[in-house]
Amino acid sequence: MKSKPIPSTKGLTAYKKGEIADLYGVTLKVFNRWLQPHNKNIGKCEGQYYNIKQIKYMLKEFGRPDSMKGLKLK
Repeated sequence: MKSKPIPSTKGLTAYKKGEIADLYGVTLKVFNRWLQPHNKNIGKCEGQYYNIKQIKYMLKEFGRPDSMKGLKLK
């Protein structure tokens, strides 16, 4: 799967579930297990993408993947 480029320090962008799993370096199956206890707080995808608010929640709960260490959140 071709993933999106790593976001710049200017902000976040929407991601598909598989793209987020790639950023964390885990399989989609493992990432789905991580999401299960948080589904109520994260909510459903908008189309195929998680919105920026949902991504921020995931970063808060799971920590930042190494590929996103320089990203500044507001």
